[in-house]
Amino acid sequence: GPPLKFGLAISDLTTGMYSTQAVLAALVARQRTGEGQHIDMALHDSSLALSANMAATALAFDVAPGRSGNAHPDVVPYQTFVVADGELVLAVGNDGQFQRFCTQVIERPDLAADERFKTNIGRIEHRDALIPEIAAEFLKRPRSEWQQRLDAAVVPGGQIRNLKESLASPEAVARGMVQGATLADGTAVRFAASPLNFSETPVRTPATDRAAYGGSSGRTLGTVSRRRRCSQAKWGRRVNAEAVAKNPSRLIVAGIDFRNMVWVALALGIMIFAIIWGNAWLLRFVHIVSGVLLTGADILLGFLIGPILRSLNFETRRSFTLKMLPKTLFIMSTLGIMAPTSGWFLAVQFGYLDYGYPEFWWVIAALVIAAILGVQGLVILLPTNVRVYLEVRKDQPDPARVARLMRTYFVTTASQGIMQILIIVIMVKFATGI
Repeated sequence: GPPLKFGLAISDLTTGMYSTQAVLAALVARQRTGEGQHIDMALHDSSLALSANMAATALAFDVAPGRSGNAHPDVVPYQTFVVADGELVLAVGNDGQFQRFCTQVIERPDLAADERFKTNIGRIEHRDALIPEIAAEFLKRPRSEWQQRLDAAVVPGGQIRNLKESLASPEAVARGMVQGATLADGTAVRFAASPLNFSETPVRTPATDRAAYGGSSGRTLGTVSRRRRCSQAKWGRRVNAEAVAKNPSRLIVAGIDFRNMVWVALALGIMIFAIIWGNAWLLRFVHIVSGVLLTGADILLGFLIGPILRSLNFETRRSFTLKMLPKTLFIMSTLGIMAPTSGWFLAVQFGYLDYGYPEFWWVIAALVIAAILGVQGLVILLPTNVRVYLEVRKDQPDPARVARLMRTYFVTTASQGIMQILIIVIMVKFATGI
C-alpha cells in the first residue's frame, strides 16, 4: 500500500526526549570536566535512532524490512486477533508463555506439543500454519472472558481501546494519568499528566493562569542570549543551540577557577607588607598560620585522603580529583611559598642566621628542610597536579597513568608532612632550649 503517516508528530516528540537525555549527559560531563558544551539535535537523526531493531535488520541483511501490519515481524504470536465481540492484542514473548497460552488459555495442548511451534524460530517459519488455528479459537469467546484467561495464565494480552477509553481506563485512574486545573477565567481543563513519578520531588501541576505561560520567557531568553554572546566571544565559534550554560567568567579556564588568585594575591600581599614594614608580630602570624595549614593539609592528603582514594574505583577518584585539584592548585603552592619565605625573613630579622648564634645550626637545619619542601612543591607537586588534572579531563583517561601520578603526589605530600613535623620539633627545641 501507499506510505502511511504516523498518528503523532513522532519525530518532534522523540527529538525532544533525546534532547533531554543529551542535556542531562552534558550536565554530568560538566560536573566532571568543569566545561559546558553545545548540543546538536536533528529530527531525522532521532527518527533513524528510533527505528532500533528494524535498522539493525536492514543493515545486517541489506534489505528493507517489509510491512507486518499489527503483527510483530520477529515474535509469534504477537499481534491483534478478532474475538466474538471485537478485537484484542496478544503478546506472547517467549516459549514458556506460548506453552501456557496453548494449554490454559485456548485449551489446545496439541499446538504446544507440535514440534513446528515449540520455539519462536519455528513459529516464525510456520506462521501461516499457526495463526489461523489461533484465530479460529479466539472467535469462540468475548473479550472479557479472554482477558480473564490471559490474566490467569500470566500471558500478556488485552483489549484494544481507543484513546478516550484509555484515558478513562482503571489503569490510567490508578496511576493518576489524568489531571485537571482551573484557569484564572474559571475555565476547567484536563490533560494527560507527566509519566515521571518521584518519591521525594513529585512533578508539579502546570500553572493555571494563562498569563503564567510564557511569563518568564523574556527573562529566560535574555539570559540565554547573554550566555551565547559571551560564549561566542570567548571561543570564537558559531553557536547553534545553547544546551548547557557555560560559566561566563573569563577567569575560569579548563575548569580551573583563576578567581582563587585573588586570595593568593591577598595572602602574598600581607606577607610582603609584613616584610617591608618590618612588623615581626604580623610576620610571625603569617609564618605560623601558613605552616600549620600546609602541615595539616600535607598530613591529611598524604596519610588519610591518599590511602582512602587508592581503595576506591577509578571513576570516584576521577570525580574527586576534578573537584579538588582546581581549588588546591594555587592554595597549596602559595602556602608552600609563604611558610619558608616568612621563616627566612624572621631568621634574618632576629639575627638567627649569625654564625655565633647559639641555635644557629638548628635554624640552618629548619631552613634546609624548608628549602627541600619548596623544591618538592615547585618541581614535583605542582607539575604532578597539572598532569593529573589534564589526564582525568580527557574523554578516555588512562587509569594506570593517573594512579602512578597520584601515588607520586600522595607519597610526596606524606614526606612533606613528616619534614614539616621535623621543623616543628626543631622550632620547639629552638624556642625552649630542650
